[in-house]
Amino acid sequence: MSITALIPAFFGVLIAILSLVGYRQTDRQRLAAYGIGLLAVLGVLGSTRGIPDIIALLTGGAVDSPIAAVSQGVMIAVCLVLLATVIQVVRDTRTTMNQ
Repeated sequence: MSITALIPAFFGVLIAILSLVGYRQTDRQRLAAYGIGLLAVLGVLGSTRGIPDIIALLTGGAVDSPIAAVSQGVMIAVCLVLLATVIQVVRDTRTTMNQ
């Protein structure tokens, strides 16, 4: 087993820690949201090298490691959803603060 296989788990742990910090310390919610957003962007950027393999799998082609391709695809999808959620939360927070 390669240490790179654990990268999504490290991201998950960091996101969970930042979520707890933002939940427990309300004065740090914005910092936690930006940290989670940064991790989401890094997760997407770090997984983009797997896009050709993901496309090959979806079109019925063969790849060296289907598990790695699926894992990178899931990482991209989860990080994009997480990033969209963070953007929405930051927008809502700004709207609430401006009223």
